[in-house]
Amino acid sequence: MAWKINNTKQKLAGDMQDAEKKQFNAWGKKVAGGSDPKTAASSWDSDYEVLNKMKISVTDDKKKKTIHDAKCCSIRLSQGNRVYFMQIDDMSLCIVLKAGDHKEPTWLKEI
Repeated sequence: MAWKINNTKQKLAGDMQDAEKKQFNAWGKKVAGGSDPKTAASSWDSDYEVLNKMKISVTDDKKKKTIHDAKCCSIRLSQGNRVYFMQIDDMSLCIVLKAGDHKEPTWLKEI
């Protein structure tokens, strides 16, 4: 199954330089094109990290809830900026929560 990216929960923090924005957009396009988040970030020194793991409740279009394992992850754009996202492997879904600075976001419990 090809990977999908969801940016609807995304927040921008701090100022990102043009090079950081370009890196972030290139990574997002690779994930949207079907690459998993780690592979999409492997073309630079991204320092892909799994920060923690949790269960997340997902509601589908028919209002049915399912529980999935999720990884709370980050990649480095530069010394000062990171991207934080939820990675749900069994759904091939990457949910971007925050781009910029080094402060972890509040992780989702439901989507």
